Amino acid sequence: MTAAERLLSGQVIELEGETSGIGDWIKIGVRLQDDADPIPGWIETFYLGALVPETPATVPSVVAGLFAAECARQEVLSSGELAVAADYLIALALIETNLTNFGTLLTGSDAVGPYQITSQEWAAYLATNVPVSTEARFSALSQIQCAAWFSERDSSEFAKAVQPAETADPFIPSFLDMFHCRLIGVAAAAEVYTIHKAGAENPAIQDVLSKHFTAADLQTLTANRKRFLGAGQGGAIVSVGAFVNQTAAVLADAMTKAFTLLRQEVPEFIPVLPDKSLGRGWLATAAAELEFWDQNHISESDPLGAQRVLQYFQATNNPGGGDTAWCGAFVAWCLQQQGGFAADSIVKDPAWAANWKNWGDVELRQRDWQNIPPGAIVVLGPSSDTSGSGHVAFFHRYIPSSGKIDLLGGNQTNRVKLIPADRSRVVSIRWLSAADVAPDITDRSPIQGAISGATNYDLIILARTIYGEARGEPQQGAEAVANVVVNRLNAGGFGDTIAKVCLKGSQFSCWNLNDTNRAQIKDKRPHSGDATFDRCFDVASQAIVGGLADVTGGATHFYAITSNLPDWVRDSRNPVRTTTIGHHAFYRGID
Repeated sequence: MTAAERLLSGQVIELEGETSGIGDWIKIGVRLQDDADPIPGWIETFYLGALVPETPATVPSVVAGLFAAECARQEVLSSGELAVAADYLIALALIETNLTNFGTLLTGSDAVGPYQITSQEWAAYLATNVPVSTEARFSALSQIQCAAWFSERDSSEFAKAVQPAETADPFIPSFLDMFHCRLIGVAAAAEVYTIHKAGAENPAIQDVLSKHFTAADLQTLTANRKRFLGAGQGGAIVSVGAFVNQTAAVLADAMTKAFTLLRQEVPEFIPVLPDKSLGRGWLATAAAELEFWDQNHISESDPLGAQRVLQYFQATNNPGGGDTAWCGAFVAWCLQQQGGFAADSIVKDPAWAANWKNWGDVELRQRDWQNIPPGAIVVLGPSSDTSGSGHVAFFHRYIPSSGKIDLLGGNQTNRVKLIPADRSRVVSIRWLSAADVAPDITDRSPIQGAISGATNYDLIILARTIYGEARGEPQQGAEAVANVVVNRLNAGGFGDTIAKVCLKGSQFSCWNLNDTNRAQIKDKRPHSGDATFDRCFDVASQAIVGGLADVTGGATHFYAITSNLPDWVRDSRNPVRTTTIGHHAFYRGID
């Protein structure tokens, strides 16, 4: 066992005491479960943190930069629509403990650590079969993965609570919704969301909470969350609207501090966009449509407007329209008009706004408003004037000192329009960093006997994908990643070439711009002194001509078993775990 392969930051280990005599190496044991035998291995003492008692009572302090780096790592390793952002994880810890006081701060509980996680919450986390021990709750870094887990879990339950059962639209909660779940629980957060979205009433927050908590529990909750649930100005009980405004302000401030910490301590995680002009083409198309709607003074209810909306739906998998929400169709149509890489980037089921959270290869989110390029795709959470899936439009400009951004999009007050939107409603801001991620591959000729007319470009992209996802895996693990790519090509819906399957947004994380893997894979070539890449290239060469046996049992998805179970497994109707190879679990039957 090597530390690089098995150990997680913040994981509690047992010192065996034996030293190697070569450098500062010491023998250790690692228990992946409380009742498991320790796995022996060696580690440099440089990587050891503070000693933790067998029965710890406190959580040792942690360097803020190391905490930020681990939050960034957690985001990179996560997958799925509900994957939790690094800046939110940092922000939540700042709100709970300011990353300084890890003792018990919540009355009536045994909560500890940066996220004030209780033993009951940790037990629920362990029940998901994650490779951590009971004592790991007393490690600040180990709590990060648990915080990501309960945030994803709560988001999933929240989405089910607020979305009508008969609605097929995907729903992605905002960071604020996620924060409310942490503060007052999923059921109460869902009711607050429903009330605030409707806008017809503004009851006292205590009246809402009294439906979900006993009198004693509500008293404890109010004491613990007085910053958000206590009396307002003049002694008035805080209303639902005041609660939402206060939590939004606190979260926005914490997110700003979190971004600053990431930029200072983990600069490589903040992507530098190589070309901010890529969006000019589709944004120009959107602007031309805005001019058309303005000049003709039309809305969607006019015959000309309805005809135009139906035209937008031609860029979706629902060309007949039939959906009152057409913001996603407008975005898809604008990309389609540009053609080439822009048209290829259109997401699956583009009519649903929430699906655009998977577009492109980099998440810009709420990190640096003034440097978001025009044409970036912005996904907003649902409100009273959107469909259940939310809203999607093109970023136009940042409005300083207003808490708003200008969006250019369709179905904005029933027409194509430029409107301001509250930044607090932003769920995701996506960007496509390059028209071609491998311009160095000049030989793009077809390969004789290759599947689906694959070219040398497809071959190199596949080899780089295998290297990025499985270079630390055994031979069969590298073959399994190639199998998944081929299975996706055959299944349809992921792209019609090997390269498109590999590069599809939010699929293979090694191609994400903020993943350090991308810098390591982008220039890889066979026979250039890297034996590991040569092995990956050989696997790709076999796969691309159909000569590789499927060791995954038809899997189309996989994830690293050292991370939390992805939402795409939890939310699928009939997921089948086909096999586990190395550090990856493989699945078919994913919706």
